[in-house]
Amino acid sequence: MVDPGSFEDSYGVSPAEWLGRPAKEVYARLREMDTLRVAATCRATLHDRALLLDVSLAYEESLREIAFECEVGSPDDCTAGWVRRSVERAIDRLLERQLEEERRRETFDPNDHRLVVELFELAPHQGRTASVRFHSLPVRVRRIFRVLVLEDRPLVDAVEMGLGGRSEILGAILTAFETVGATISPEHLSMELGGQG
Repeated sequence: MVDPGSFEDSYGVSPAEWLGRPAKEVYARLREMDTLRVAATCRATLHDRALLLDVSLAYEESLREIAFECEVGSPDDCTAGWVRRSVERAIDRLLERQLEEERRRETFDPNDHRLVVELFELAPHQGRTASVRFHSLPVRVRRIFRVLVLEDRPLVDAVEMGLGGRSEILGAILTAFETVGATISPEHLSMELGGQG
């Protein structure tokens, strides 16, 4: 998370000098040199919100959002939390677009959902559906999944983080798998995590 303070203190550069410039120019400058640490902010936001989005998709969407905001923004917008808020808006828009595309059954690039496909061992054509379903889960369930599956931490860590008791946590993991259409038996899950907590 971005520390409070002046924008320059946090980033070493202020986008105020870019205000009023064409979004295309700002986008190109950010792509060339990520002086606003957009990529790091994307990774931190995805982690904090326990989202299974490809970082490169979130990064591209965030660059477009920031470039547009520089074109139409004012110096008052350039506060320490500005980049974080812009990234969060961009990620929200990306999630909304995926949901809308799923509703309309539009074609998609399976690589956009590679992380979900690999984690849940799904066929590539199931990727977007699984991604949309996973992101509809409560943040607590997604965080439990992140801690136990992505970070491969022991069950006791999730309990100590206040994410629930042992049976609640196991239930949340089962819910995550069932929601995306993947299968894992309660017995297998219990064996996988049994020695952990």
